[in-house]
Amino acid sequence: MFITVGVLGLTVEQPELSWTKQKVKRAYIKCKVTGLASSNYVHWYQQKDGEAIRRILYVNAAGTSTVRDPNHPEADDFSVKRENDDTYVLRVDTLKMGHSAVYYCAFQVIFVLEQVIVGYRVKTFGAGTRLNVTGKKKVFLLFKQSNGKSMLLCQARDMYPSLVRFKWTEGSSNAEGDLMEQNDTSTVTSMLIVDEDKAKNNEYTCIVQHEGSVNDNKCHMVFPYECCPTIKCYHDL
Repeated sequence: MFITVGVLGLTVEQPELSWTKQKVKRAYIKCKVTGLASSNYVHWYQQKDGEAIRRILYVNAAGTSTVRDPNHPEADDFSVKRENDDTYVLRVDTLKMGHSAVYYCAFQVIFVLEQVIVGYRVKTFGAGTRLNVTGKKKVFLLFKQSNGKSMLLCQARDMYPSLVRFKWTEGSSNAEGDLMEQNDTSTVTSMLIVDEDKAKNNEYTCIVQHEGSVNDNKCHMVFPYECCPTIKCYHDL
């Protein structure tokens, strides 16, 4: 659901409720403002948890002139670009953990009456977009043997939020065996239990799906010998 706020025929809308991104990646936060006159401005604010709201920068309605707030210590990390006439995009090229916050855009209207600037201004805020910056997501495969059974463990670490979907394959088909999952604070584990004889000379793949992933994260476990499997992981998350 989008929340649109308006005053005197002008509206501001932030279509994205939240984003979860890894540090050192890029982030884009959109704000749609309609009805701005050339004398109006669009402002971007940041509010970290437990802190007061602070302005980062502001840009003129045409999107041609950006002024960073000298009182914001991270203002140089941000830029803004106007797109499609009424959309203003706040951009961060290299995310840091400290960029986790709620970001608000606002428009400011200066009222003019008979060519004289009235002595007050109106600033209207959007609903806000939360940006969560996380560490690098990792997927690991572990292997155990006991009582004629092979236990294949697929661990997804540093996932935020911790909602993860696992899929196991054996060759090109879905793997058959007993499945168990465990969810801790920062690690989600899926365990596939198969007969030891069946595990030998087969290739197993753990596929992890997580919010914001461009591609599924895959780990392959190959059993060319009786003793030790070869493990290869592709960290695409």
